[in-house]
Amino acid sequence: MPSVGIVRTWNVEAGWGVIDSADTPGGCWIHISTPSTVQHRGLDAGRSVYFEWERLPGTGIQDGYHYVATDAWYVGDEPFRRPKKAHPPGAYRTSLTITYDDGTVVTDDDTST
Repeated sequence: MPSVGIVRTWNVEAGWGVIDSADTPGGCWIHISTPSTVQHRGLDAGRSVYFEWERLPGTGIQDGYHYVATDAWYVGDEPFRRPKKAHPPGAYRTSLTITYDDGTVVTDDDTST
């Protein structure tokens, strides 16, 4: 279940900001690359958001914060979810054909995503 918070700050040039919430004392760091944030090209300071987060393990910190948001979206909006594809896109394909001196031909196809 997502937490509710308020965007404390958003640095447009750096592409990251901080969300304040009782669930993430001291603030929660968020990057522009989170799925729903990408849709808005960032977040507006002062706006209420739902956000999903994780605590960094041990004494880990990101730019001074112990919590990192994995997604965030404005209250009243739906989170952006990329549609799952039924089949791999097939954007990458390789093949190999080896012809030995004796005329033997070995072919192997590798289709990866």
